[in-house]
Amino acid sequence: MGRNSVATVAQAIDPANRYRDMFEPFNKHEVYASRHFNSWLYLRPSDPAARYANVIGKVVSGKLHERSVDRWNRRTVYTKRLIRETRANLWLKWLTNTFPDLTMILVLRHPCTIASGSLLLERMDRFSSLLSQPDLMQDHLQPFKDVLANVNDKFDKYVFSWCIQHYVPLRQFAPGQLHLVFYETLCAQPEIELSKLSTLVRGSFASGLSEEKADRLTNLRRKAELLDPWRKHLTSHQIRRTVEILRIFGLDKIYCEETMPDIAAAYRFLEAAAR
Repeated sequence: MGRNSVATVAQAIDPANRYRDMFEPFNKHEVYASRHFNSWLYLRPSDPAARYANVIGKVVSGKLHERSVDRWNRRTVYTKRLIRETRANLWLKWLTNTFPDLTMILVLRHPCTIASGSLLLERMDRFSSLLSQPDLMQDHLQPFKDVLANVNDKFDKYVFSWCIQHYVPLRQFAPGQLHLVFYETLCAQPEIELSKLSTLVRGSFASGLSEEKADRLTNLRRKAELLDPWRKHLTSHQIRRTVEILRIFGLDKIYCEETMPDIAAAYRFLEAAAR
């Protein structure tokens, strides 16, 4: 998931910086302690993961302090933490098994947005780093092995990467264990989604300052006007191809050629995976 989407959710939850905002603490390029965390690392839920557990524990407990991690904080003392990370999708289940008291939120955004943005910005293709992890292949991707081995198109790699990064956590969690936030719905229906988030994190959206609430709603509604910029940048073939790839993983019920996701379908996916 992209930084902008995660940042939007973080700002929606805590615009007043009441939580310590820990920004991408597992970015190996910015945080020395996280230098062993490769992009799109996969950890089996039952793996002791000794190489990573110590650093993750420091982050969760708030003992890790780095300038890049604390860049957005305006206070010196906090009692709660909001950890935002764009690279943890493939070890979220390990995280909840190891630290069961955490409240977990998975942010989703239309794959066409992510893929078109990656093309425009010429982002590095990390598709091969996903396929080079034997545990990930064995646990989740074996049924797609032949298809994945023949992916060569750059756009396709971006979409397949999106699918893998979301398919894995969606099939690992049962309903109630993972809260899904859809970027498009948060922007288009901010009152409803903010209320859900407030309940989830035991926040105070309903009782907070009216000015603060109004600012959040205004900012989100502005973003709602720009939910599908990908329609200007992608060809009709690329949009159809995105849906074809989503269908391989059964994710086309959640996102398709429409801008808005089918939230009920996402939770049905969780229910089916939990059986």
